[in-house]
Amino acid sequence: MSLESDVTKINVARQNEIVIAIGGHCCNQCRHCGLCTSNMPNFDENTVMDQLALAQMNQMKTIKLYTFGSWPQVPRESRLKIIQQLTEMPGSKKIVFECRPELVKWDWLEELNPLLERMTVEIGLGLDHIEDYLRNGIIGRNHTRSDYFAAVQRLYECGIKPLTYVAIGCPFLTEREAIESTVKTAQAAIAAGSAIISLEPLEIQPNTLQAYLADQGLWQPPWLWTIAKVMKRVWPGTQEKDIEVQLGALQVPIPTGSPSNRCEICADKFQKAFTAFTSGNIQPLLELDCSCRDNWREILDQRLVPQNKINNLITDFDKYRRSILARAKP
Repeated sequence: MSLESDVTKINVARQNEIVIAIGGHCCNQCRHCGLCTSNMPNFDENTVMDQLALAQMNQMKTIKLYTFGSWPQVPRESRLKIIQQLTEMPGSKKIVFECRPELVKWDWLEELNPLLERMTVEIGLGLDHIEDYLRNGIIGRNHTRSDYFAAVQRLYECGIKPLTYVAIGCPFLTEREAIESTVKTAQAAIAAGSAIISLEPLEIQPNTLQAYLADQGLWQPPWLWTIAKVMKRVWPGTQEKDIEVQLGALQVPIPTGSPSNRCEICADKFQKAFTAFTSGNIQPLLELDCSCRDNWREILDQRLVPQNKINNLITDFDKYRRSILARAKP
């Protein structure tokens, strides 16, 4: 999701679905998220309650509460009030929260029991990459794969559906390596028991590692053909176990013209194929064809950053972002 849509207070993304961004609680650590340097709204209980009332008035069946971090970081008293409000919305059938895997604990999960009696509850977990080097070393996440596996198990024991965010693309990987990493991560999430897999193509957001590298010509978002390849390879495993799979990029229109990995001729066809995929129809994806696929094949193994330069670039970026955060402090 783009930074602009992330900070929108209320956004009807799909029919009968509402996304409510409730502010605050960015972890200030992962390098592929620019929220810590943005004008992120602070948590305001009254604003959230007003948005829930609007959702109820419009009879929204799915409500997504995004905290720019983790639901348990919302003050407990506010959490309980929001949960009580949700239980009084008979038209709503599904509620989605987000939480970092290492923060999935029994105490606050039990607070959700009143919701479980009335609707489906999902909690999104940002696994991103199953490889420790990519998840912790490059992206800068805190959690381990064991944290993720334990979180999935706890959610199931509470009757909550785990939703796993899997990144497509990572700085310093070739397109082929990015494909293999995403497929491997999705397969691990499926094996762990995730009920929903959300494939999340990495985009350029301000003050992120990918933006820092892109400005130097050292990174670009994954090609549409890379995204399509991942989707085709992940699809069979999700169908075998009746797992829902979605594409997070659907919330952002596919840009054309720039960067060079977006083709003006076929971008619209990709958008339609991606929409069909999330609706459970893979056929349009299988029928995609364009001459730009040859260009993609030529760069599959192209490495923009030599291995011996990676650590220095990460160190330089961390210094750069610390300076931004220091200037932003009142």
